[in-house]
Amino acid sequence: IGAGAVPIKTKDGWLLFYHGVINTCNGFRYSMGAALLDLNDPSKVIARTQPYLLAPATLYETTGDVPNVVFPCAALHSIEEDKVAVYYGAADTVVGVAFGRISEIRFNIREQQHNKNCVICGKSRNFYYFCILKKYSNQKKYDGPVKSLAFGVW
Repeated sequence: IGAGAVPIKTKDGWLLFYHGVINTCNGFRYSMGAALLDLNDPSKVIARTQPYLLAPATLYETTGDVPNVVFPCAALHSIEEDKVAVYYGAADTVVGVAFGRISEIRFNIREQQHNKNCVICGKSRNFYYFCILKKYSNQKKYDGPVKSLAFGVW
């Protein structure tokens, strides 16, 4: 696990975007997750996304100097407007940006902590990532390495 952008202070705790790696039969795969950390003691994890928010899926994320990699680098946010833009490295070759609503990310981190099933479709939590992308994929189309992160658009 590796930290990404500077944590964002929210009423529920520090919102941290991070990357994690798993070893698959095709090599390592780096994906992006989010966690809420205690405001007074950030060493305490309140809750985190399971399995992840964003994983390598598009050509520019799966092909490059290091294939199958996405990792958060920086985040711009507006608490007042409830928006976040997370800049992330993809395949150690390009930089992408993903957009989301802070309140929805916080809500879904907390819900995933308490529910065994996806909060959208009710199936196994393994379907969660796919449901989120499916739910919001029709809101806006992007060209190039820019896409929606789980919860809507900027």
